[in-house]
Amino acid sequence: MVGSYPSPSQTNGVRPNPLIVLFLMAMMAGTLNILAFFLHYEAMYTQAAFFSYSKPPNQTGRSGRPPFIFHRFHELTNETIPEKFENGNLYTTAFSSASRVIVNETSFFRPRRICQSTCCMESIAISLDQDDHHIINTLDGTDLADVYLQQYRNANFIHFFGSILHPDLLPCLQPGTILHVDNHHDLLEFFFKELRPKVNVSYIMITSESDATSPLSFHERLSNDHLMLKWFGTNPKALSLTDVQAQRFEAMPLGLAKFHEQSRLLSPYLERNNYANPFRNKERWTHSFLMANRSSSVTNALDDDEIFYKAVFVQFGRHRYASRVRFTLWEDVCNGINATKEKVALFDNISCENTRATPRDVYRAASKYLFGFSPPGAGPDCYRTYELLLLGVIPIVGELPVNWGGLFDDLPVLVLPDLEKNHTRSEFLEILRQYILSPEFQSSDFEKGWEKLFLRYWRRRVLKEAGRNILFDPATGKEYYEGWKYTSTNSSAVMEIGVPKWYVKEK
Repeated sequence: MVGSYPSPSQTNGVRPNPLIVLFLMAMMAGTLNILAFFLHYEAMYTQAAFFSYSKPPNQTGRSGRPPFIFHRFHELTNETIPEKFENGNLYTTAFSSASRVIVNETSFFRPRRICQSTCCMESIAISLDQDDHHIINTLDGTDLADVYLQQYRNANFIHFFGSILHPDLLPCLQPGTILHVDNHHDLLEFFFKELRPKVNVSYIMITSESDATSPLSFHERLSNDHLMLKWFGTNPKALSLTDVQAQRFEAMPLGLAKFHEQSRLLSPYLERNNYANPFRNKERWTHSFLMANRSSSVTNALDDDEIFYKAVFVQFGRHRYASRVRFTLWEDVCNGINATKEKVALFDNISCENTRATPRDVYRAASKYLFGFSPPGAGPDCYRTYELLLLGVIPIVGELPVNWGGLFDDLPVLVLPDLEKNHTRSEFLEILRQYILSPEFQSSDFEKGWEKLFLRYWRRRVLKEAGRNILFDPATGKEYYEGWKYTSTNSSAVMEIGVPKWYVKEK
């Protein structure tokens, strides 16, 4: 007989229940230790986890590893996120972080070299694992590209794999070449009028690296350029797109800024949490004071103003380039806060304050809240939206352009089309509660959206649209993509930043 328990014949037809025996032992001993052992034995005996109980954080689970605990940014010490960084660089490109670049032939990669009269193309294999935890950034478009056009020169520590698109390189372009153009009207006009007529292969267009909208005034190119496979662009906005044009355009997230201390603060924070999706567990919202019963019978109940200031983070710039929505919203939600401060033990001195704060202080403060406002910046999208998402705070954004293209699909982003209209704090609270109770919030784990916050998703998305395969090394299990390095054979060719001077003179 399988098992270690006696048969009925061995016990005169009566099978003793070990659970009852252990329970009586616990009652007689009167100790919590034996009772805990009883609970542990019950789970083993039934071979099913019918219950769970939390162990102290310093104890280990059955695997011998401590249970995972999700940390908020303000809970971390300087050991996790140093006060000062040894490296003064604010940002590192994905290419600079590549674990391996292969130039010689291997079992899974055969390099190519193709030359024309004015140029050469050499293929190399670049690792993909550095993209897995690379937070999306405004420079990602150039990081994804084989060739690019820049409006301004980047800092010396920012390095890309691609080459500046000089006219000499055009004869060597391969089908599926990925092209990035900084989103400036003059630069795009130069490409479409001067360079595009000489392009004879299919290509991917990416526009980013500015507050301007995509595809600007060039949306007709989406339908009449038969070689353009797809146009990816940040700050998506167009008055109208046909069905064909909409299918060929895909919105990309703005991500974090290259010139603020954002990535190097948030990267170690996410690493400390194993890059876990903070929105998978919704108890922080569903069991919060925001959703508590606030009937008059509840003693010490918070009024709406107090609840609002404890639930919603309000901190954004109001300068001459900012949208008017920011000024209206600030007046609506922060007016009268000084009187409320006397009644509420506020989490910080940053929300609804005019004082300047460092990104570190902003993150420490914001991570204590459930929601945070992220009105439009100089363009439709805003860095604050992605800072809040990465901190595990639900952003509240304004009306999205018609051609936003589902950029926030599968992400916990609360869209209020009338954000610029006057709302009381009580009205805002009711909107927040309805969102928490909505099927949209309750039924999604937001995993697909969380993936879009890292370059891994966008690299593979762009490569797929370009018709370019992922390379696999069976010996190591690592993946690579084939990059195409273009060079000019003309030693006197000048790779200019911005619209070339010769083109300006000709105009």
